[in-house]
Amino acid sequence: MDNPLQIRVFCAPEQAEAHLAILGSLPASFQTVPDGQPDIALVGPDAASISTGLASAARMLVLVDPWMMDDIEELTRAAVPVVPVGRLFPLMAGLDADMVGQPALVRCSIASRQSLAASLYEQLSALQVLLGPLAGVKMLSQIGSAYSGTARAGKGVELVWSGRSEAIHDSLELDVMGIAQRLEMLATPDDTARPATVHFANVDGLTQSRGVYESGLRLFWRSVAADLAGGPKTTRLSDFLDLLTQVRQLTHIA
Repeated sequence: MDNPLQIRVFCAPEQAEAHLAILGSLPASFQTVPDGQPDIALVGPDAASISTGLASAARMLVLVDPWMMDDIEELTRAAVPVVPVGRLFPLMAGLDADMVGQPALVRCSIASRQSLAASLYEQLSALQVLLGPLAGVKMLSQIGSAYSGTARAGKGVELVWSGRSEAIHDSLELDVMGIAQRLEMLATPDDTARPATVHFANVDGLTQSRGVYESGLRLFWRSVAADLAGGPKTTRLSDFLDLLTQVRQLTHIA
């Protein structure tokens, strides 16, 4: 067995609850360490922990609660990969929207126990991983904790997204529709690791179903290991910073 990837926590003490859920989902190929030069520095959202994490000479920074960041300049100077923690985008990273040919319409609805900013960030980052860069992102309505909006993806794909923040339970419904095929995903992206289900159907009435048997956080850590091993990158810092700017604009409008 290869040596485990070492993770050192630099986040502020008030993030302890977030640490438990994030670190509790680590695969066996990871190990937390109290000191020394780690492979991965768990940082954020405060600037002090990011600076300390960078000074540790870690090979990668993993960022907790990115939507709470006040200062992103320190990240732009990072000489190592910076990856935000996500629960939803790892679930979608294994999907291929092109399975339905040329998608014409995508609908995505979530419920999240987190804040409005956190819900928007998780949802839009997941859709960005699935469909590529989003354009024309607009908030159409926001009443209490419920919200809805629209956007466009590459090749003219229309996107309708909605959600409810500060909900009792987490849920995800994704519907990717093409002319002759359809891809659906239903998930409960909480700490219970209940399987997500994916359905693929075509115009002839044939349906294929499969399950996703790992939580979004567990899949996230597997993508981190793949990144460090030189595999394809799930997220890019430039996309992440652009998305943060969009979320701040949307929550300001709301």
